[in-house]
Amino acid sequence: MSNNNDRESGFGAFLAGFIIGGLVGAAVAVVLAPQSGEETRSKLAERSVEWRNIVNENRQTWAENVNQMSQSASNSIGGIDLNALTGKMSSKSTDDEAEA
Repeated sequence: MSNNNDRESGFGAFLAGFIIGGLVGAAVAVVLAPQSGEETRSKLAERSVEWRNIVNENRQTWAENVNQMSQSASNSIGGIDLNALTGKMSSKSTDDEAEA
């Protein structure tokens, strides 16, 4: 069960990072554009309001989509042990084998 939670939080962190990275990239592009400081600040303020509105309008939909994708992945994987499929072993299993 914690493996499923780890995957969900990992994907959520990825999605948050992706969105934040996009916002930072857009802000940097606006700041570095060849315009006067006043024009740049004005555009940056407009864009930040636009992005804030987009995020607020779509937050619930995005959260639902992430939950659906996570649930779908969990259902697809079912009871398969991914570590066994990839040949990875937990450090506890390795320690136990070394002692034997």
